[in-house]
Amino acid sequence: MGVGCCPPPQLKGVASRSPVQYRESSGMSARTWLGPVLGLGLLGAIIATVWMVVPIETNVTGGYLNVYTLTGMHGKLPAFSFDNMTMPDVEDAGIYNGIYAWQPHFYHASFERFFSEWSDRHHMILWECQFWCQSSREGGRVVIALDERPAQGAWRLLEFYDDDNNGPYQIARTKKTGKKKMGGYKHRTNWVEMNDNPKTVREIEGAGFYSAWDLIISIPFAITFAAAVAGLVYWFYMEDPDA
Repeated sequence: MGVGCCPPPQLKGVASRSPVQYRESSGMSARTWLGPVLGLGLLGAIIATVWMVVPIETNVTGGYLNVYTLTGMHGKLPAFSFDNMTMPDVEDAGIYNGIYAWQPHFYHASFERFFSEWSDRHHMILWECQFWCQSSREGGRVVIALDERPAQGAWRLLEFYDDDNNGPYQIARTKKTGKKKMGGYKHRTNWVEMNDNPKTVREIEGAGFYSAWDLIISIPFAITFAAAVAGLVYWFYMEDPDA
């Protein structure tokens, strides 16, 4: 008699069930685990959204947000020292694209070189690289600074390095707005190379600095989000056709 020729004996009065039938009878369906997974995902999304959209000032309608995203940087960009001396080019500006978070207590030894007096420090608000962005050299810190000093009024992309007499390095900036305060949530201002000559300055096409509100209030995002929620609700609560 060959091995395995006979089926295993069955207990009397006990019906044999397939794995699918067992999962169905024990309640191990997709709906059983989908609820907790969606709940955890929703909780994580809420925490991330609050972290990104909370304002850094009490003026909620006109202030700046905790997190911004820099996108569209690309190609080679010239770099300049803090006193506008020409430095080696950055070969791939795409390394600066990423998420930047507000740093109210940011400090670097070379930062004071921007100011004739440290008391003017409050004219700059800084957001530091957090995710998917990096400096052009190892050990650097990348920040985007809102320069609100008189006659400036521009966002600046900067790099800080320890023990470097030429830093902070200036990589790019937005077009100057003079003394006008750049309030509000949207900052789709045009980014240009660090060149103070308006006749030769080159615009960085496609570069932008956005907040989460720019995505949330956009029509494509609203339609996609509503359709996804409606689809999940319908699938989760629809009647079982085999019931």
